[in-house]
Amino acid sequence: MKKVIVSLAVLAQVVVAGSAFAGGNNNNDKNATLPIAVLSNDDEALYIKVDASIIDSKRPTLVITDANGDELFRKTYNKANAIQNVKLLKENATSNLVYVTLRSEDGKITKTYTVSTKTQVAEQVEVAAL
Repeated sequence: MKKVIVSLAVLAQVVVAGSAFAGGNNNNDKNATLPIAVLSNDDEALYIKVDASIIDSKRPTLVITDANGDELFRKTYNKANAIQNVKLLKENATSNLVYVTLRSEDGKITKTYTVSTKTQVAEQVEVAAL
């Protein structure tokens, strides 16, 4: 499992460089990308961008759950429109950890990632591929 620490300053540099997604994935390809970017993080919410188009499926589904397994967000996409900005309200959170799962159209889990903050006002957000 590879982990990527993304601070807001580093994220800004990555976006300016032309890629909105943090590096690293499960296949040891150092130039590959995680399909998740942290857009911002404040007292009220964590904003992330997820690219579900990496899934080899015509209609990928994005599911975000909290540490207790409660569903926070679910959406099925057409392959061409599979990028989603998601606002996760911290007042609804039971912990500082969410699971981002990408499923193929037959419902099989194809990729799962964790997004966690260390504090409510986090300087850093950790994104990890499971």
